[in-house]
Amino acid sequence: MSPHIFDFFNSLDKDQSGFISYDELRQGLSQAGYQLADSEAQQLLSAVDTDGNGVLDMNEIFASLVDWDDLHKDEKWPTWCRKMFEKLDIDKSGAIDLEELTKLLPPNMKGQRTVNALRMLREVDTNGDGKISYEEFMQMMNAQDEFELVEFDSRLSSDSLGDSFSDALINEGGSFGDSLD
Repeated sequence: MSPHIFDFFNSLDKDQSGFISYDELRQGLSQAGYQLADSEAQQLLSAVDTDGNGVLDMNEIFASLVDWDDLHKDEKWPTWCRKMFEKLDIDKSGAIDLEELTKLLPPNMKGQRTVNALRMLREVDTNGDGKISYEEFMQMMNAQDEFELVEFDSRLSSDSLGDSFSDALINEGGSFGDSLD
């Protein structure tokens, strides 16, 4: 699946900037036979543009196209999740706390970073200790309700994660976990 996403992204990224602008998105969808009103194209861009910078990067495109059901079935899923948890646990305490979540949120959430981080923490912290343990993280990652994961993930900044979850999934060689090292 990865090569198809790369091809799709590159077909839209006409100026090869590594980002898909509003105009590139409109043009690409039009060439594919989709006729969207300006407001619909803007709504699509806004829905996929999780960091709010006005353009789409490979992570955002990938995250919007990934088949989470297939991903959950992959035998490497627990390993990938463990590596992602370790990456999010910045201080290596064995849990993700409010400060770590806040640091992961994009800077353009001025005044809302702590509020959103607190909401995320409350959604996942089932034992109420103010931290997300690995077990709680896995409950979220294995949630049957895809909305739960999308709501949590959409608030994280791909820039702040470095080699993010979707970076790792996109790895051309298919060795997802290697890119999380």
